[in-house]
Amino acid sequence: MKKRIGAEGFRTIEAWLRHEALKIRASQPLAAAGLIQAAGIDGTDLPAWSSRDPQDTSRGLGDPDARVGRGKKGFLLGYLSLFLVDIEGFPLGHIESPLNVNEKQLMEPLLDRVLGESLEEALHRLYRRIDVPPMDRPPPGMAGGLVEEARAEMLRLAGRSYESAEVRRFAGKVLNGVDHWFTFLTVPGVEATNNMAERALREHVVQRKIMGCFRNGKGTRIYETVMTLLATWKQQGRDLSQTLGEALTQEWTRS
Repeated sequence: MKKRIGAEGFRTIEAWLRHEALKIRASQPLAAAGLIQAAGIDGTDLPAWSSRDPQDTSRGLGDPDARVGRGKKGFLLGYLSLFLVDIEGFPLGHIESPLNVNEKQLMEPLLDRVLGESLEEALHRLYRRIDVPPMDRPPPGMAGGLVEEARAEMLRLAGRSYESAEVRRFAGKVLNGVDHWFTFLTVPGVEATNNMAERALREHVVQRKIMGCFRNGKGTRIYETVMTLLATWKQQGRDLSQTLGEALTQEWTRS
């Protein structure tokens, strides 16, 4: 399976399955009471869809990342999949490696990954709590207090000491923008995400991939000016053809 979907695809599928399992766990009495804690590590072998490399029999031929290691039923070519599970058997985290890696070497990376995902999930919960439609947002006086509360919570979550370098980088990015993440609560018209900007850029990114690039600076400036005007008028709800015609008529009249 790993050879067909790739390591990242395998992790994506596992993350989705674990997310669904945790949604079920949330309905259990112990989870609702907040009493479930990580209780153990459980691993399984994943045979590789590959034969051994005749030049190096310790690795796979079609899947060179696979290694020969001791599985539960003897030596085989494949991977080790390790899960951190709670006392009811629900998976809290996952990591995989070639089968020749000792499980003890995976404990710390697995715990770091769980902590990093916990940080991400906590930030998502914080965002869902404060991301409300503009008409439902609190008045300026109350919004300032909500911003300070959210900012303090983000500082608490991202300011923890994490062992993993990857998690520390993610936390650092969060902390670098902590004074700007909640601007949308106090400034009318500012969105909570940059989705609108991403959607506005998408068409031009596609055009760039098709055309490659412009031959000179003049063409670039003309394209940037026209596309900026069209995007602005579109957001204002104007008729693009009519507005463009009026703008060109006014320019010709002045000239």
